[in-house]
Amino acid sequence: MLIHLGIVSRLDEKQHKLYVSQRQSLFNFLEKVPITSTYKKERLIQVLSKNYLYNKAKKPFFIMEKDILLASSVPRSSEKISQIVGISKTVGRRYIRRLLAEKKVKKLVDGNNKDVQRIVKYVINIDLVKSAYALLGEHAIAPNLVTKKIKAIEDIPNSEFVYDITNSAERPAFILQNNVVVHNSTRHEILQKLLSRKYISGIKSIEPNQIAFAVIDSLEKHCNIVTDPKMTSELEIEMDEVANGKNTKQKVVGSSRTMLHTVLDQLLQNKLSISFELKKALTTQDVMGICPNDQGNLVLRKAGATGKRFLGCANFPTCRTTFPLPQKGSLSPTNKTCSICQKAPIVKLSGSKFKMEICVNMDCPSKDAWKKEQADKAARLAANPPPTPVSPPSLSSKPKPTKTPKPIPKV
Repeated sequence: MLIHLGIVSRLDEKQHKLYVSQRQSLFNFLEKVPITSTYKKERLIQVLSKNYLYNKAKKPFFIMEKDILLASSVPRSSEKISQIVGISKTVGRRYIRRLLAEKKVKKLVDGNNKDVQRIVKYVINIDLVKSAYALLGEHAIAPNLVTKKIKAIEDIPNSEFVYDITNSAERPAFILQNNVVVHNSTRHEILQKLLSRKYISGIKSIEPNQIAFAVIDSLEKHCNIVTDPKMTSELEIEMDEVANGKNTKQKVVGSSRTMLHTVLDQLLQNKLSISFELKKALTTQDVMGICPNDQGNLVLRKAGATGKRFLGCANFPTCRTTFPLPQKGSLSPTNKTCSICQKAPIVKLSGSKFKMEICVNMDCPSKDAWKKEQADKAARLAANPPPTPVSPPSLSSKPKPTKTPKPIPKV
């Protein structure tokens, strides 16, 4: 299948690894094959962005192709494209011929050298934003989330509120139209920290969790200096004054240190109230439904021995009601009870390629079709077990020649 996508690869069945060779195959793999690992996608982007130099003193190969495609956004001659990119005419023609063969640019001919002078121009023939060229020079922070460099900044008058994190479909965090992203200056490192600390969740649509609201509410109640935008605005003004020579670095650092001491004192004075409110939010965040036996909360738990997650009643050990859960994907409550079994709650299961609502009761009649499919699959496997691969004998498995013991001399 990969060969039809222009990807030259080799499968190592012993190590269960796929090896992709040749630079164009790696580029096609990034563009056409979904990659679920953030680390591997980031590694592939960096290899294509920094390696494969056509000349040690020049740009990497695919960065050069990207610059040529950008220069050909309007019809231009090969000489003009080479001049814009900053390469010689010979090198420019070689790259354009390659892009022309791959149908990434098209040739426009005007004139016939009889009546009108013949002029040949080239124009881009692909959507650069949707291609793998748009990923070059960026960083993958999630399988489907890549940073983008800011090319221009413009002040847009807005009388409404600007939301950092999406909390509804009507107020998206990012508005993308005609390659223009409208968003306040939230950096991708901050988003990554919020995801890792479970303050936010989601893949395509990011939503705040209950703990995020609890942190803001608790800080506004017990230490409103932190949530007041005046704090950061004053610091930015002081830093600008240092840059312009109107203030000293020591004075700004001293005032910042005093402010942080004030914040720390307020947090320490109210640490018991803050910890109680955060613990309450964490407990509420993990509630997925109501226990059918004693009407207690069904809370997301993890088994100590295996680390597998499950739903358990919060009134344990008085109530020992539990429900198994899928081990992959993120879970969120729906506040609905299954209409078929009238017993267990319905939870939303989301992944990178799926989103569904399921009943957590394994004895629910809604799972009969799935159970039958699994039983048929197990029966087919038992009837036709896969052949056990036989590995060839290695050279190191040859029996070593035995040494004849030396005779013991008689005394």
